[in-house]
Amino acid sequence: MCQKSSSEKLIEQCELEMEQIRCQMIKEAMHLGMNHPVVLEYSKKLDRLHNKLLKILHVLA
Repeated sequence: MCQKSSSEKLIEQCELEMEQIRCQMIKEAMHLGMNHPVVLEYSKKLDRLHNKLLKILHVLA
């Protein structure tokens, strides 16, 4: 079994966190509505994580 590099771990961690936030955002949107400030904060957080992931992938390319 080979070990994952630190970059692979970082990517995996970022993807996992994005999925968790996405699921929470969907739950809140269903409960509070799409335009609720809480839902919009989740969306912004998800955007920031997505940008972070893209930067990591760009550096590795």
